[in-house]
Amino acid sequence: MTEDTPTASMIARAGVRDEGTRKELAGIADTVAKSKKAIVITGAGISCNAGIPDFRSQDGLYNMVKARYPSAGMAGKDLFDSILFTDPLSTQVFYTFMAELRQCINGAKATATHKFIKKMSDRGRLVRCYTQNIDGLESLEGLEVCDVDHNKNQVLQLHGDIHQLKCNLCHKVEVYTEEYTQTLQSGRAPPCSSCFEKHQLREVAGLRTGRIGALRPNIVLYGEEHPTADAIRKMTAADLRRKPDLLLILGTSLKVTGIRSLVKNISKVVHAKGGKVVYINKTQLPVSIWAGTIDYWVEGCCDEWVDYMKEAKPSLWEPKQLQLPKMKVTKPKKISNKENEDPILPTSPSKRKTQCSDKVTKPKKAVKGKSHLPADVFSDTTMDLKPDTKIFPNSVV
Repeated sequence: MTEDTPTASMIARAGVRDEGTRKELAGIADTVAKSKKAIVITGAGISCNAGIPDFRSQDGLYNMVKARYPSAGMAGKDLFDSILFTDPLSTQVFYTFMAELRQCINGAKATATHKFIKKMSDRGRLVRCYTQNIDGLESLEGLEVCDVDHNKNQVLQLHGDIHQLKCNLCHKVEVYTEEYTQTLQSGRAPPCSSCFEKHQLREVAGLRTGRIGALRPNIVLYGEEHPTADAIRKMTAADLRRKPDLLLILGTSLKVTGIRSLVKNISKVVHAKGGKVVYINKTQLPVSIWAGTIDYWVEGCCDEWVDYMKEAKPSLWEPKQLQLPKMKVTKPKKISNKENEDPILPTSPSKRKTQCSDKVTKPKKAVKGKSHLPADVFSDTTMDLKPDTKIFPNSVV
């Protein structure tokens, strides 16, 4: 294997070249390949290669926003802190930044890691993916990305969805429109259409009108109470009851308190099942905190690890074989012409002679005073017959 292969590249990047570590990587690949019920937790690291511009680059979003609001004096992390709503200027910066960020995400593409998660789902190995990302790039691969109102979703966005707007008053969720986008880019919040409609109806009816809420990106900021925390706990409990055998942590530094608790709770169930917890990220975690929780740390880019997995375990990328149901298939017997004919109904022995058959018999010549047919064939009244007249069954003799 050459130094240009994904395997060698990742080992070198991790600073490990010995044969023992190669075997450990192979062991991790075996663990992932054998897993039947995996839970995946992802962070911003899986979207690094998606084409979203770096916020901190010279032409990044931070500098663009600073140029538009030079007196704001905000750091990048302040744009994700709920304290910004206490100041009108920082609120304007927030609306502008989020609108521009969404525009950039709209031009992004799914990464190799997103495709890997989709493959796990396609093969029935994914219990659920919990993501801290708000970009929704998993949907580009056909994964169902929803909120907690849909228990069957494949990807749960823990911190919200930047592609949605939510009223700060009535909490109704709305989709972006071109008008909403332009309003947010200008640093203003568009009014809630639902609140506005109720306001108009009450005004026409001569009733007291209330406030009209403002729409903001439907994401959870630092310092905010999570609006669906209870629902997420119930969903997590349901996933743990399925007894997952693998936890993959991809592209996150695990600095958020809620994510730390989630990882620890899932890892206990995975270890009880005899499974492993694998952490893949460029930065190392504090050993004092995560010892006994995380079994393996692979230092490097998530997409590079996926490339290695594709080389080491190509079967994971093969289409899932169709499992036929347990059914017996019997080839029907060939039916003869005679068997195709109308069946002869069973009769009593005394009447079998009167059944129709394939043999056509010419009826005997009628004798005067005798009738081979019922009387009502000729008239509506009963025919008067002589006492010695014999009545034959209504059939061919």
